[in-house]
Amino acid sequence: EPEDELLLLLEDELDEEDEKLLLLDDELDEEELLEELEELDDDDELLDELLKDELLLEELDDEELEDDDDDEAELEDEYDELLLELCEDDEELDDDDEEE
Repeated sequence: EPEDELLLLLEDELDEEDEKLLLLDDELDEEELLEELEELDDDDELLDELLKDELLLEELDDEELEDDDDDEAELEDEYDELLLELCEDDEELDDDDEEE
């Protein structure tokens, strides 16, 4: 029965090697997972930067719209003033024509 004993020993060694391989495989899986997590963190950072950029752009757009509204209001005021002046000048001309 030494052959049986040898077979049992070999089987035990194989089992030990299998366990080592499983542990190594688990370690590799863990390393891969950690790498993927790091990549996800990097992606999250990029997304955060993109969101910040997007928010800044929206803020700038809002400011530009407000500026445009202010400019438009200014132009409307200037137009109204000029129109009023024109009407006054027209009235003065009418008055001058009546006097003549």
